[in-house]
Parts: sequence; C-alpha cells; structure tokens
Amino acid sequence: VRQIGEIDNEADAKRFSDYLNASGITHDLQDEDTGSWLVWVHDEDLLAKAEAQLNDFLKDPTSSRYPEVTDKPEGAPPILPKEEAVPPMPLKVALAIKLIYIQVVISIVYSLFLPFWGGDAYRAGAPELGLDAAGLHMFMLCASVIGGLVACFFAYNIGKGRNWARIILAMLTIGGIFLVGINGQGIEVLLEIGDMILSLVIVVFLFQKPSA
Repeated sequence: VRQIGEIDNEADAKRFSDYLNASGITHDLQDEDTGSWLVWVHDEDLLAKAEAQLNDFLKDPTSSRYPEVTDKPEGAPPILPKEEAVPPMPLKVALAIKLIYIQVVISIVYSLFLPFWGGDAYRAGAPELGLDAAGLHMFMLCASVIGGLVACFFAYNIGKGRNWARIILAMLTIGGIFLVGINGQGIEVLLEIGDMILSLVIVVFLFQKPSA
C-alpha cells in the first residue's frame, strides 16, 4: 500500500474515489482530521496511473468526467482511521527483506555442500557433541533450515510493517555475530566474512526511515 497524495475536502475525495473504483484501482481513503484526505493505492503496478489521475483531478475536480458523490457508493473503499494507515515502505527496507531470503538460501546451500569445503575442522566432527563428520553435516544442515525458517518468519512480518520483528531480528543478528565470530579455515573464512557483511547491511537497511 502506497500513498499517492491528498485531497483537501471530503466531497472531492469521495468523488475521486468513485473515479478510481470505475478505473479498477483498489485503494483506501484516510481522514487526516484536518480536512484533508490521503489516498492509498494497493497495487504498486498501478501507482503511476493513479498518481497521474490524481494530478488531473486536482487540476479540475469539477470536470464532468468525475461522478457526483453518492451517500454510499457500491464498492467504495473503507475510510481508514489515522492509526491504521500503513506508511510507505522505504526501498532499502524492501531490499533488506529480499537480502534476508537470499541469505537463507546461501546458508542452506553452504551447509548442504559443507563436506566439499569443510576442511580438517569438518572431518574431525564435533566430539564434544558425540558427532562424527556425517553427524556434524546433518546437524549443520538442520540448523540452517530451522534458522532459515525463523528468518523468513521475521522477514514476512517486517514486510507487514511490524516493528517488533525487525527489532528482534536485528538483536539476534548482532548477537549472533559477536557470539559466533569467525571460526573457519580457508574458503570458510571468506564465506563467513561475506555472510557477516551481508548481515550488517541487512540490519542497517532495516532501520531506514520512510520517505517524507
């Protein structure tokens, strides 16, 4: 949902809303309690079209092309209370969500092919856990899948605008970096450094402020 602009009075806002309905553009109106009404469009593919139509309307709101206001037009969008309006998502936050999904895939692929680049540390297994090389491989793969599902859960909720999700994910990410650190050898070190940088980029992007 993205905001495309505002209209100064209720009658014009509802008349323009009827026009958008006739154009097949799903949207919401938000009462600002100041006499102005914000217009929010659901489909991002129709943003440019809706913005152009709003600009035309604002130039000549009394044009005959716009229908007269009815008491309750069929199919009219709900009027959103101010506190329920969803602010536009910053582009960097949207990019961070995509990077989370990419990182999940990379993590699972890394664990899947661990025997090829695990080195001596991998072949030694994890005696303290009672795991040989094969057991360690399965443990790492399961951990990657479970961790990936958790990350996807947070990414989904961040996409819904839930701040608690990005705060918790940021805390888990930073905590994980300090606790795990870099423990690999050879190519593992490069992969771990790359994963750490990607994690920090995601955290920074998640806290970008919405555009004014």
